[in-house]
Amino acid sequence: MRSWPQLTRTSTPSPSAPRLRTRVEDAVERSPADGILLSGGLDTSILSAISRKRARRLRAVSVAVADVVSPDEPFVKMVAESCGFELHVLRPTLAGLVAMMPPLIRVLRTFDPMELRNSVVTWLGLTAARE
Repeated sequence: MRSWPQLTRTSTPSPSAPRLRTRVEDAVERSPADGILLSGGLDTSILSAISRKRARRLRAVSVAVADVVSPDEPFVKMVAESCGFELHVLRPTLAGLVAMMPPLIRVLRTFDPMELRNSVVTWLGLTAARE
């Protein structure tokens, strides 16, 4: 049986953490975007919290496959509500997502299943945001 190394928690952040935080906050400040593709994950939640702190009220778009229980959706709703964002949840069918694959394959020039699985949702969300 493999033994995993013990993770230790340090009481002080890495010296690069404040620089990283400043860079992310500056990027959000400079961004002309008026919307966010909100997944409910850590990365988009952090960007949302920074936007809220800067008094930016973004429109949020999220994608959840119709008739499938999305474990992320409660987090998406919580982040959007706490930040005061207008939330639009897109609910494509699985067949609808599969139908989007041929043009996506042409654009990405790949048939990598994991890349396509992740990118089709991003493509749908960005297309909806553009409209």
